[in-house]
Amino acid sequence: MSIMKKYIEAIIITSIWALSQIMDYIYERKYTLYFFFAFLILVTPVIIFSMIKRRREDKLNGTKEFQSSLYRLLFIGVAMLVIYFVTIQYM
Repeated sequence: MSIMKKYIEAIIITSIWALSQIMDYIYERKYTLYFFFAFLILVTPVIIFSMIKRRREDKLNGTKEFQSSLYRLLFIGVAMLVIYFVTIQYM
């Protein structure tokens, strides 16, 4: 498996997240919540499709790629929560 093919999902998710942050910067702060929800709506199908694909490959090949994907996903989720609480700004 090539390196680009292995990390294409992360590149897509990061690109969508970066676009949402740019849109948030361009427009007012009152739209931040809407950009966050749009990001979740766009990224969730990509993650679900990728997990289904890895689960099938694991069943066929007997590998543990699905389990490592879940651990990565949980790690990124916790990291994003930590970053959110560290950078939270009160009015």
